[in-house]
Amino acid sequence: MRLLVRGSGGVVARSALLLTTGHPLPPPLPPPPTTPTPPPLPYTRAIHHTPPARDVYNIASEDEFKNKVMRSELPVIVNFHADWCEPCHSLRPLLEKIAQQNQNKLHLAEVLVEEHIDLLQAFEVTAVPAVLGIHRGMVVGKFVGLVSHKEVTGFVEKLLSDE
Repeated sequence: MRLLVRGSGGVVARSALLLTTGHPLPPPLPPPPTTPTPPPLPYTRAIHHTPPARDVYNIASEDEFKNKVMRSELPVIVNFHADWCEPCHSLRPLLEKIAQQNQNKLHLAEVLVEEHIDLLQAFEVTAVPAVLGIHRGMVVGKFVGLVSHKEVTGFVEKLLSDE
């Protein structure tokens, strides 16, 4: 025997179970105890905010490279990188931090290698990450690969001392 009961509420369900089994449903459970609501959080919060580095250039064209890197009065760290390159992703935050710390002393230029083959050839970049130090249109330093924090710091110090 198939019993179809349409409706809502526990009364219909109880009646249906009583009709089909001959036994009533157990009484419903009491509602769970309510917990007191915690007081609202204070409006003062300590949030660390790092301002974006203002002197980081994402190079979009060869002309932009010439204007922002080769003609710069300040030394420029040029980071040749690729999206698929894990060491590039590891090196990038360190370079950005150094650019932030030396904000009025140097610039950082990011060059995506897939989009700028001409610049790769011009600067003989054969592997990534490749980082060049350029000052007054001249390459004054270069390293390739993921190097230590100490080596990057030494590279930047040398670049800044060539001013």
